[in-house]
Amino acid sequence: MSDFEQMVQYWDNTGEWRKSYYTQLKNITSDKLSMAEKMERELDLAEYTAIDKIIKYKKKISLLDIGCGVGRQILDFGIVYKQSQFEGVDISPYQINLLNKEIKNRNINNIKAKVLDAANVDKLCTCYDVVMFCNNSLGCFDEKRRSRCLKGVKKVLKDDGMLLIGNFGKISIADRCYAEWGISVLGIDFIKEQIDLGVYKSIWKNSKALVEEMSLHNFKCVENIEAGLGGVYIFQNKK
Repeated sequence: MSDFEQMVQYWDNTGEWRKSYYTQLKNITSDKLSMAEKMERELDLAEYTAIDKIIKYKKKISLLDIGCGVGRQILDFGIVYKQSQFEGVDISPYQINLLNKEIKNRNINNIKAKVLDAANVDKLCTCYDVVMFCNNSLGCFDEKRRSRCLKGVKKVLKDDGMLLIGNFGKISIADRCYAEWGISVLGIDFIKEQIDLGVYKSIWKNSKALVEEMSLHNFKCVENIEAGLGGVYIFQNKK
């Protein structure tokens, strides 16, 4: 089994857990959450608020969620903003299947979901007003695939379109966070800002490094909201 196939299998195996985790995260009282869960919830709320603000401002948008998983964000927005169009892509067939079942069960007509490697987003035929990576999904890609993905985003994002990134940036507490999540860590490279999880290396990039990386792809940072495990960054696409 290739490294990529192992990663797909890993994300498939988290599908059932992801169906309920974020709902529980929102509803459980703070005193029953670990430090990592509290900080993840804070970032999740900041992401939701930032996306909601963009949609309200633009009135009617097309949005692509890369690494959408079971659709924890776009399901809610699809129900509320019926005039907008939402599309989610993920490498996990199992999670996309769960999302498509929810779309059908809820009779939602403005959300589409498909299996797609983020490195191949340039193959999508639609141009979007907004592209987003929530919950450090961009940090799940190695540097090569990450660069390829961002080049693809440039192709499918409209001129002056918005790129939203929910980023884990506090690598100094990563070891404790993964321990509280019950996930084994094989090693942490503080220079490269990578956590070795075996199946893949999770990148927790600091704010300055992230903004500099995005500028190399000609994305201009227009807003940075510090929250929880890192922050929410909104970039404007500059051709």
